[in-house]
Amino acid sequence: MGAAASRDPAARRVCPHWLTDCWLVVAATNDDAVNQQVAAVAERQRIFCNLVDAPQQASAIMPSIMDRSSLMVAVPSGGRAPVLARLLREKLA
Repeated sequence: MGAAASRDPAARRVCPHWLTDCWLVVAATNDDAVNQQVAAVAERQRIFCNLVDAPQQASAIMPSIMDRSSLMVAVPSGGRAPVLARLLREKLA
């Protein structure tokens, strides 16, 4: 969404058809109202939703993953400390 669109409240509406055929959506805009709309549409359509700034409301979270072919390590933080999870993953790598 461009800068001009973000000033227009009508442009901030989330259209349910945008999520057609999705199984996961990440709501990561700089507008909490839009993120909440995305989450509400996702919930109604039974789509996993990662709310970047509100992990307690998310239906999906993303762990920090290190994949070295025969070894895979995931460092989840439950969405509460993504930077720490990334730093720990980098240290393990």
